[in-house]
Amino acid sequence: MPVLDRAEQLDRCLAALHPLPLVVVDDASHDPAAVAAVARRHGARLVALTTNLGPAGARNVGLAHVDTEAVAFVDSDVEATAHDLLTLARHLADPAVALVGPKVAGHARSGRPRWFERYDAAASSLSLGPRPYAVRPGAGVAWLPSACLVARTASLRDGFDASMRVGEDVDLVWRLVESGHRVRYEPAVAVRHDVRTSVRGWLGRKVLYGSGGASLAERHGGHVAPAVLSPGLAVAGAAVLLRRRWSAPVAAAALVHAGVTVAKVLPGDVRRRDRAGVGAVLAARGLGWAVRQESALLLRHWWPLTALALPVPAVRRAVATALVVDTLVALGETLDDDLDLPALVGGGVSTTAPTAWGCGWERCGPGRPRR
Repeated sequence: MPVLDRAEQLDRCLAALHPLPLVVVDDASHDPAAVAAVARRHGARLVALTTNLGPAGARNVGLAHVDTEAVAFVDSDVEATAHDLLTLARHLADPAVALVGPKVAGHARSGRPRWFERYDAAASSLSLGPRPYAVRPGAGVAWLPSACLVARTASLRDGFDASMRVGEDVDLVWRLVESGHRVRYEPAVAVRHDVRTSVRGWLGRKVLYGSGGASLAERHGGHVAPAVLSPGLAVAGAAVLLRRRWSAPVAAAALVHAGVTVAKVLPGDVRRRDRAGVGAVLAARGLGWAVRQESALLLRHWWPLTALALPVPAVRRAVATALVVDTLVALGETLDDDLDLPALVGGGVSTTAPTAWGCGWERCGPGRPRR
C-alpha cells in the first residue's frame, strides 16, 4: 500500500483489510509520524522512504517485501475488505491468470456531496462497468486501475514502471498481456474509492490521468488510439450523426456489407442457418460502437477542432446528435453494455471492443462464440 500522508484514509483502509498481512510504503510523507502511528496501530509493516518515488516506485518497494504467492495492491483512499481480496485471488487458481481487478466505484463521504463529487460517484473514470472481461488492449475493458489489484507475485518480475507517475497501471496490464499472461476484470467484487473533495483536486486528477497518454503511446503505440473504425462503419456512423436524407440508406448499406463480411468469417461451429442472423446483430452493434466512438471524438478527444468547426451547420447538427447519444449512453437508457462487443473492421473485428463475439472469461476469441 503506497501512501503519501492521508493518515485518516489509511486508517480506514487498513481496518477494512484485517487480518491480512499488510505492508505500508510511506512515500516520503510530510507527516511521517502520523502514517507510522496508523501503521503500528494496525500491525502493518512500515517501509519509510526519504525520497518520493511516486505510486509505481512505492509499490515496487512494497513488492520487494512480499514473499507470498499472491499480492494485493490497495491505495490508501480505497476501502476494500479482506474478503474482497480473497475473492479476487480465487481467479489465480487458473495458472495462466497473472492479475485481476475489481470494480472501483467512486464514493462521496461528505454529508451533502457537491456536483463534482456526485459526478464521480456516478461515473468514476476508474469504474469499468458491470460486465466481467478478459482484459487486453482493444477489449471492452482494456486496462485495470492500480487503485486495487490482486496479482500472482511471480508474474510481476519487473513490477510497475517506476518512471511513470501516471498510466503505470495501464502499462503493467499491457506488458503482462503481451508476455502471454491473462488479466481479468471481476465487477462482482466492488470496492469504494474516495472521490476528490475540491474542484481543484477533481480537475487536477482529470488532467493528471490525461497526461499519461503520451508516455503510453511511446511504449505501446496504437493501443492508445482513441478510436478504431472500419471505413464503412465510420461513414455510416457519421451519416447517423449528421441526420441527412441520405443517412438512412448509407447506414443500411454499411450494415448489409458488414453483416455479410462478418458472416463469412464466423467460426466454423456457428451453424449455417444462424450465420446471417449473427452477422446482422454484430453489424448493428458495430454501428452502435461507431456512433459512440465518433460522438466521443467530437465531444472529448477532438473537441478543439469541433469548437473551431461549429460555424459549419453540418458540424453543429452532428454535435447536437452526439450530445444526445453521449447523454443516453451515460444514463444507460439506450446503448447498454451489450455494445461492449465487436465494432467491425474490414473482414474481422475492431481493436476497440473485445475480439470475441461475446466475452466470458477465457471464451474471448473468434473461435468461441457466445450464443
